[in-house]
Amino acid sequence: MLLQASCLARLGNMLMTNRSSAFFVKAIYIDRHYCVVEHTLSHKRGSLDKVVTYNLLIVDVTNG
Repeated sequence: MLLQASCLARLGNMLMTNRSSAFFVKAIYIDRHYCVVEHTLSHKRGSLDKVVTYNLLIVDVTNG
């Protein structure tokens, strides 16, 4: 899933016509224990390198 999302982030930046905006991919998953797992992938606009930034956030919403 993360490999596909990173390819989508790079492709989205290449195909966007509005150069002032950034394209990123965000996937949010809630597991059976009500923990929220958020994946955010982005590629720096105009970057020639193949580095995709990946951020992971895990939140346990059961502990109020």
